[in-house]
Amino acid sequence: GRMMCSRTLSAEQQRELARNLTYFLEDLWATLPTRWQQILCDLSPPQIADLLLDRLNVNRSYSCVWRLSLFAFRATAHALTFPRTPQGKQGHGVGILKPEEFLENKNQLKPKKQHEIRSLGTLVKQLCDLTDCSSVVDVGSGQGHLTCFLSFGLGLSVTGIESDPTLVSMESKYDGQLLWTLENPSPFPTNETSHSEFGYPMSSWVQGLLGHQLSYKAREGACHAIEDYVHRLREESGLLRMHCYRATLETVNREAKPELRRPGVQAIKKAHLLPFTVYARLGLPCVGLPPDLLLDSCRVGAMLRQEGCVVVYFRLALLLAPVLETLVLLDRMVYLQEKGITSQLVPLFDPAFSPRNLVLMALKQPTRDKETECTLP
Repeated sequence: GRMMCSRTLSAEQQRELARNLTYFLEDLWATLPTRWQQILCDLSPPQIADLLLDRLNVNRSYSCVWRLSLFAFRATAHALTFPRTPQGKQGHGVGILKPEEFLENKNQLKPKKQHEIRSLGTLVKQLCDLTDCSSVVDVGSGQGHLTCFLSFGLGLSVTGIESDPTLVSMESKYDGQLLWTLENPSPFPTNETSHSEFGYPMSSWVQGLLGHQLSYKAREGACHAIEDYVHRLREESGLLRMHCYRATLETVNREAKPELRRPGVQAIKKAHLLPFTVYARLGLPCVGLPPDLLLDSCRVGAMLRQEGCVVVYFRLALLLAPVLETLVLLDRMVYLQEKGITSQLVPLFDPAFSPRNLVLMALKQPTRDKETECTLP
């Protein structure tokens, strides 16, 4: 069944969900069963989107009989994931109507960033009004775009905290330019440097769960945008070719340089439009190999012909991306709960345009007898 929204989960249910997530990831992440391969190898990209990734699709048509374990894998991945549809949107309405920032962009910021800043800033202002607060701390403020919007746009007193001195310098420069433009003598947001090591896991509960560890690769996988890939699959985008290109080149890299256990390949602009030989010539130097390395054309050709299977494999991994993200965010919710702070996960942005769309919102109450309910916008 569909998993409950975060605001309906009790503290005990949050901990139990975290336990279920770690068990699921530890048990099924590493291996793709042979019988699954036999079922999935002939799926077209649109079928992968409809049958695997789209949790809202109810009109599924199967060309063969699926293993029950594969059905269970899909159902479990969907059930353990926090809903990502913003309030007021129907599931299939996501991504259809573009936010205002995407329609006419006259700003130096990308529309995606404008969409996030406008939505998150508005939510922060509503919380400040609710709690009679006028001071905000932006941890990890980067170049300070959100701090500027909160300060200059919404009238809040903002302190930005950023660990990268280069970003702090850029933010100060932008602030100065904005002050000069507005001829506003009021103080602009200040920046402080932080070197916090907090990340994952944060909560004592998740740290104590068997199988809670996530590799860097797994945490990186949590950042992938399932909605964007569903669109690519249905459109049968040429960008899907990149999965096979990258897998083939990494195989070549490992064989030429065995000490490279997971040789990363840097992004190459419009690589899906290039012949593989050109892609390899550009990618080999990234791992310290000569661009003219002799390639076994028969072996490379055989690997490139496996493009369909590679796409299926990567999409199965993508099915786990929201599950991994849910575990990381749930760990933070449990951490706050351990500190006596109730929190909610709010799907604030349209995930089709801003994939990391879940916002963790918490109100720390001064005393237990003065607790108030927070009504979301």
